[in-house]
This record gives sequence, C-alpha cells and structure tokens, in this order.
Amino acid sequence: MKFVPGHFPAVHQRVRKLLPQLPNEIWIHIHGYLEKEDLAKIFSLSPILLDFWMRTIYTQVKACSMKHPLHIMNSITPLAATYVSELVICPQFFEGFVSLPLASSATSGSSTISVHRMKSWIGHPKTIQINVRMLFEKVTQMMNLKSIVVDCIHGRQSWKYFQRADVFIDATMSHSERLEILELHLPLRCLENTLSFKHPISKLQSLSVSIWLAPEYAISIEPQLARLIWFVDIHATSLQRLSLDSPDSAINLMTILSSLGRIPNLREICLGLDNQMLQPGAVNRAKLERFLHAYAQQLEKLNILVYAYGSLINLNPEPFEYDLFKIDFPSLKTVQVALKEPRYIPPSSSTFFTPPLPAGLTYLTKQRSILQNLTLKTRHVSAEELRLIATALGGAKSSLLNLGIQMEIFDPDLLAILALNLPNLRELDIGNTNLHDPSFQMTANEKRRRFLDAMSNFHPALDAWGLRHFRFVILYNLDCWVHIRQAVLQKLPNVITFNDYTREEAMSAQALYPK
Repeated sequence: MKFVPGHFPAVHQRVRKLLPQLPNEIWIHIHGYLEKEDLAKIFSLSPILLDFWMRTIYTQVKACSMKHPLHIMNSITPLAATYVSELVICPQFFEGFVSLPLASSATSGSSTISVHRMKSWIGHPKTIQINVRMLFEKVTQMMNLKSIVVDCIHGRQSWKYFQRADVFIDATMSHSERLEILELHLPLRCLENTLSFKHPISKLQSLSVSIWLAPEYAISIEPQLARLIWFVDIHATSLQRLSLDSPDSAINLMTILSSLGRIPNLREICLGLDNQMLQPGAVNRAKLERFLHAYAQQLEKLNILVYAYGSLINLNPEPFEYDLFKIDFPSLKTVQVALKEPRYIPPSSSTFFTPPLPAGLTYLTKQRSILQNLTLKTRHVSAEELRLIATALGGAKSSLLNLGIQMEIFDPDLLAILALNLPNLRELDIGNTNLHDPSFQMTANEKRRRFLDAMSNFHPALDAWGLRHFRFVILYNLDCWVHIRQAVLQKLPNVITFNDYTREEAMSAQALYPK
C-alpha cells in the first residue's frame, strides 16, 4: 500500500483511521509529518515501518513533537529493526519551503525508513557527530538491510554534518554480506573517504553516485575520481546497475567510464551529464559512444539525463539521439533521453524524424517486440512525430508499456491514435504542454472549452484502452484542471491514477497540483 495524503490537516485523521485495518505486509509512504505517538503506533505493527518524508514549511514542522531523528530510530524495537530493508539518510536542514526528493522506489511488501535532520534538531557539530554514530549503531540491528542511501544533494552544505565517513563505513560493512544497493549523493571531496572500504560488498548489485564540486574547498579531482574507479572495479563481478551523475562539467564522467574495467553483468546504465559533453564532435561524446558499443549486447536499460542550466541556445541533444539509435541494442527494454532539470524545453523540429525512416524510427520498429519503456524529453515532440512513434512501436508485436514525452501542443485526437496503435500501453506521461497553439490569443476558459469539445467526440478505442496511469501536465491555472481532468478520465475508464492521484481524488472538484 502506498499512502500519500495530499494535505497536512488530513494526515493524522487518515492515519489513525487506517491503523487498525493494516495487515502486516503493508508498507506506508507518507508525505507530511506524524506525531511521536503515531510513529509508536505504526512501529508497534511490525514489520510495518514508515518511509518518513517531510514535505512542509519549516514553521509548521517546528511544532512537531519530534525534536531529533533519534526519536524515530529509538521507536524501532530490535524486532522491528530486522524488517528494515532500506535506510535513507538525509543529513540536511531547510530554510523556508523545501520539497524533499522522493525515496528510492520500493516494491510491495518491503520496509523502508528514512531519517531527516531538521534545523531545529541541529546543535553543536560535535553533538551531530555523536548522534550520527548513535544512528549507525542502530543500523547494525537491521539484519535484513539491503539498501543504504545517503542524500546530501539537496542541501549543499549538509555534507558538513556527514564527515564521520569511518562511522558510515563501519555500519555499512556490518551488512556487507547482505547489502545490494548503495546510493551516495555527496560532494566530490567526501568521496575518497566515504569509499574507503576494507573489502568489497560481496552482493552489491546497484551503485549510484551523484557528485558535485564544493567550490569553497580547493581539492585535486584526480584522487577522488581514482577512488571511485577503484570502487567500481572491485565490485565489477557483482554489479548489474551503475548510475553516475554530476552537474559539473569539471567532473568528467567520460574519463571515469573510459577508465573502468569490464563489468560482465552490467544490465543498466544511468548517466547524468552536462550538456557540453554531448555536443557533436566532442571527445567526451565519442568516449560515451564507445562505452555504449562495448555493452550494447547486454544492456537492458539506458538512461541519459542531460543537465542544461541557464541559456540553452547551444542545447542540441537531437543529433545524439540520432547517433544513439544507430547502436544495436538487442536486449534493450528501457530507453530514456531527457533533460535532468529542464528550465526550457526546446521546440519541435524535424531533425530527429525525417523521411525516409531514419535511424530512430528504424530502431523503434525493430525493437517493438522488446522495448517496454521509452522516454524522450529533450525537446517537444510534434503531433506528427508522435504519430510516427506510435506507428513504429505499434502492432500485434508491440511490447511498449510506458511512454514519456514532452509536447508543445496536445490534441485529444492523439489519444485515439495511441490507443489504436499501442493497446498494451499502461503508463503515459505527457509533460509541459499547451492545449492549443500558444500564439492564439484566447483566455484559459476558451482554451478549456475547445479542449472539452474535442474530448466529447471521443474514439471508441479509448473505452477499451488498457491505460492505467496517466500523467498530463499542462501550462494552465488550476481552475482549468478540474474540468479537464474530469473530461479525460470520463473518456478513459480504465485509468486508475491521474498525475499520481487516485481516480476518486482526481475526479473530485478540488484543485489538485500535479505531484
């Protein structure tokens, strides 16, 4: 069960109402905060544990009775600790309104606990270090822990409260025979000490490393990157997933990739790259293509996320998409090429799909019996391009389950095209779109009315379409959302979540922000 209340006033009431009904297999994911008494009730229902994420304003949280993250840890009995499979540690604090990152996705039945440090919990740095040691001592009781995440990326000074790398290493090594997932989001200067393990983590399958420069400290980059290369190499035989991410062009991830030894069982690669590394003719881009060629026969998932800050005049990832699809990936099931943090989505153009069928469409046609997930979000896709994609991936042999795109203008008729060509599609994500040509001078109500008129003439294929999850983000005020989402859901009877809200919540008259 994934429990995500939408508003703070309802949190306590809904939790208390649900508690007596919860069977032991359920895991709870709550956005908001709970009082200490509520935590105690949840932890008493072992093996149910709380994935505790705070989304609020500092002044609201200050009234919470929990003044220290150890209250959370101390609420876990030794028996309950044995059910924890994932620990997420965010040693950070907030000023004003901050939206925390989501925890790593967990499968049904797993148990997760996340620990955060708020500003009101922070005292003298020595106290923090002692508390970190106490926290990790508690970790040693989690005998089924399989995933550890350390996230300092959203509080760029918060790493100062995570300088006890020896404590982290000791706690991690206590689970070296069980740990399968390790995620580190740290400044580069912390990497060498944090990865100073005495011996390999024998079952490590997934390694994610997000790094950035701490400009206030002058350090040599090479020893830090060398430590990362060494750490990957000593785990090469067990690794199946590798994620490397850095928004700083000074940290050359391509140098890391070209220096790695062979990873024989690698199935998934995720790279977060600075835009400059993908420019045509760049040496780094050539290194990336050689790396992908080397693992093309075994890769099942490929995610390329492009950092593009400020002016995007020079942003041109389309030729990279074109070259990417020239590589033969016989087992690739997931392809994602997207902007990591888009400030502006480039408009549609004909560079990617040009008649006759270019490499992109040829690849999609060939892979339609294998490809299950496709995300193309480096620019807006035109209506004609969406038709070409649907046709290339459609047919009786189509295996596509998830599709994510950006569109400049969305026409309701496109839903019918997708329904006819992709009957097995389960998830659709259309982002940052308009309902009509933005050059037309119309009020929001006029645009909404035209969209609703178009939806009224729906195609019968929509009624039988098996789509289950629909994300549809338009550039409109919230008043329009009420009518638009109701109209869409009425024509898509099989959709069970709309913008991550349940069907019942989305059909309500309440104006809900896309989550």
